[in-house]
Amino acid sequence: MKNQKLIRTKLDILVAGLPNSKYKMGETKTLTLKSGSFEMTSEIDCRTYYEGRGAKYNSSIRHGSIDETISMAELNRRWSNILKIRKATKQLAIERKENAIKTRIENEKKSNSNTPFDIEIKENEVKLYNFIRIDLDEITAFLQIHNSNIKKEHVEHNYFAWQRDFKSQIMIDKNNALFTPCGCNAFRIDLWQTEDFNTYIC
Repeated sequence: MKNQKLIRTKLDILVAGLPNSKYKMGETKTLTLKSGSFEMTSEIDCRTYYEGRGAKYNSSIRHGSIDETISMAELNRRWSNILKIRKATKQLAIERKENAIKTRIENEKKSNSNTPFDIEIKENEVKLYNFIRIDLDEITAFLQIHNSNIKKEHVEHNYFAWQRDFKSQIMIDKNNALFTPCGCNAFRIDLWQTEDFNTYIC
């Protein structure tokens, strides 16, 4: 069986997610994968005991036992659900950060007519525009919410090109790029998800 290390990781995570038994002092949990002649088992001990009591007393405590055997298809199905939950949790964290920044900007609007920039968020694009003040550190911090690979020098690349009346684009990683129109336009910086662009100044 290939990828046994990955299978082991999946089993160890899934066994912890098995339902608890009715016993308040916990249980053992066992999850076994059977696929043809291949078999792998993961176990976790969730039993608890009273402190200060002797071994004889604790040996009389009743614990539960959860034991499941699953196929490879069921393993993959459960793992897919785990990934969906993780993705949703990550997206929720991003949205919370975005909302915190939007709230800060809205509060600034109430106290000061000058706002740092307007924000437009689409499925594959984050656009910052209508800058009242240009703070490269603040721009970088906001964009890093959407892509942790962004560095200040990436933002500087586009800003300095814009100052020279050039449009500019710089790859952040293989799937994301920062784009800024030429200097004849008001300063704008877009984070795009793309696989087709290369770094350039023209």
